[in-house]
Amino acid sequence: AVYGCNIGTDGFGADKGNGGTGLIAQYATGLTIGSTNSVDSNRICYNGDYGIAAISCDGIKIRKNDINFNRVGIIIENTTGGIIGSGGISGRNYIGHNDMAGVRCIASDSITITSNYIGLDRDGMTAAGNGEYGIHLYRTNNCLIGGTYSTLANIICGNTLSGLQIEEC
Repeated sequence: AVYGCNIGTDGFGADKGNGGTGLIAQYATGLTIGSTNSVDSNRICYNGDYGIAAISCDGIKIRKNDINFNRVGIIIENTTGGIIGSGGISGRNYIGHNDMAGVRCIASDSITITSNYIGLDRDGMTAAGNGEYGIHLYRTNNCLIGGTYSTLANIICGNTLSGLQIEEC
């Protein structure tokens, strides 16, 4: 698990970005990035490429992270069974102000994206739109965006292009 980290920012929120990706995970099965405990959340900001890149990481869980001011917030590629967010405020990611997409899933399967603020700040009222899409699914199958309970809903707003873009799925 990766939790309680400041990646690309110091403990006060200042820009200390990495030139590339903040956190890269490859071939990591069952990895958890973040926590449901607010004390253990990660801040992943100001990175020149992706905030989080998960490639071939089956069963990954990304929850309770602030992912802002990167080129792309999260990219999931060639992954099966991942979860981004989960269970209301206890697992909510805050994904905004990224130059391109907030969340991008490519060639993946069975990804669940729930309970996130995408393009909205922590206060739930201030726009924090991403420069392209809130969520972009490309050649990704069997996904669940949101859920049947209000606590599972994503709030997706303020993004420059579509809130949700689905291509070749």
